[in-house]
Amino acid sequence: MARRGRNQIMVPQARQAMDKFKYEIANQVGVDMDQNGGYLGHLPSAVLGRIGGQMVRNMIAAAQNSLSQQATTGLTAGFSQALTGSKVNLTSGYTDETNFAPHVDISKSPMGGPIGNA
Repeated sequence: MARRGRNQIMVPQARQAMDKFKYEIANQVGVDMDQNGGYLGHLPSAVLGRIGGQMVRNMIAAAQNSLSQQATTGLTAGFSQALTGSKVNLTSGYTDETNFAPHVDISKSPMGGPIGNA
């Protein structure tokens, strides 16, 4: 006896959209979901697996596109914010110029000796 109800929809409001999605994918794969009143028990598991596998691939692609758009939107918002100067402190964490020596003698190397052949 087959187990039923194992694959539950996490968002119940999405049930109708998921059914429509399943019908579209089945049509792409070449399966007529309306045949035999929607009963697909006569089909081999490889055919049904193809429908489910294609659904998963499409959902993963949609999620990746969504994440990519979110990242791009966040990046664009950050650039826009930086360009307008609103609430962006580009120097936080850096020392200010008052911590540097006012004069640096460049005639000597860091090791204390003369630079070059001098």
